[in-house]
Amino acid sequence: MEQKIVRMVKISDSDSEFLTRLEGIGFGFGLEEEIEQGYVLVETILPEGWTWYESEHPYLRDPRGNIRSFCDWYQGGYCHWFHRCLSLQSNGERTPGREDKQDDFMFWIEVLKKGRLVHKTRSVRTSYHDRGKRMEDLRPLYAEAEGWMDEHYPNWHNVFAYWDE
Repeated sequence: MEQKIVRMVKISDSDSEFLTRLEGIGFGFGLEEEIEQGYVLVETILPEGWTWYESEHPYLRDPRGNIRSFCDWYQGGYCHWFHRCLSLQSNGERTPGREDKQDDFMFWIEVLKKGRLVHKTRSVRTSYHDRGKRMEDLRPLYAEAEGWMDEHYPNWHNVFAYWDE
């Protein structure tokens, strides 16, 4: 059977435990290409049964259908791996009724379990363009989301605690 090779954003060298785990299940990593400073693509050989889905935000599924990674080429080029059972992401939209305001957004934190939404925090109104203010305003929401994870998935800090769930 021919191996499927895709180009993915490189995983940080500092995440050696995760790289070792991926290699152990059959991933291979080949030639690297720096697209722009700090943005490196690597040829990635997928293990048998894993599927790469091309789209605006490409994603990767394991043989059981779990989403294990998604990429966003438009936000600086990153590839988010769901090597933890749970992950956090901030999400936002312009404040309804205030679309004329360039920097008036509602943000919330989503808890994803293998790429699927399982919990959403309350929303806060904050700046999109002032990253410092946005991060300050989101800090309590991250704490809220982490509290939910502590209650429902107490070992979520362990990188592989829920990998096979």
